Amino acid sequence: SAPRIRDILGIGQTKLGYFLELQIKLLELREAHAESERQRLANLAILEGITDLMMVLDEDLRILSVNRVFEELFPGSHTGEYCYRLFRKADTPCPECPAFLSLRHNSINRESAIFQLKGGNLHFDMVASPLPHPSGNGRAVLMLKRDVTREKRLQAQIYQAGKMASIG
Repeated sequence: SAPRIRDILGIGQTKLGYFLELQIKLLELREAHAESERQRLANLAILEGITDLMMVLDEDLRILSVNRVFEELFPGSHTGEYCYRLFRKADTPCPECPAFLSLRHNSINRESAIFQLKGGNLHFDMVASPLPHPSGNGRAVLMLKRDVTREKRLQAQIYQAGKMASIG
């Protein structure tokens, strides 16, 4: 039997309804993407505003990502490199390393250490915090290192001046 006009119009209306739904979904996706991009840029601005050296390490203590401060101190790409080789020139993780302890105990760890960098000794206060791996598989650790070399030198000078004053 030949199609009736009512059947043909029904198919057209169904296609038109589907097309309108598709346009609405596309608009919703564009708005969600724009919001996601705004959030990503805001997060990036926050991360770039941090003045501490920052890196994300995987479970083997390989560098996954770093911030601008890290890149200024260590020019070039260090992704995939072991942090203990970069900072300590060692072949194994340091037992007192806060990143190592953070991963082992799934806790936030703090430590101070002196590293030989840029032809001198730099004193860092460090904080390591466990987090999910960016790929979604496994764990990672966020490592923040604050250069407190200047503060430590000033403290030593003040202490020395105090000793000299008490002697004099």
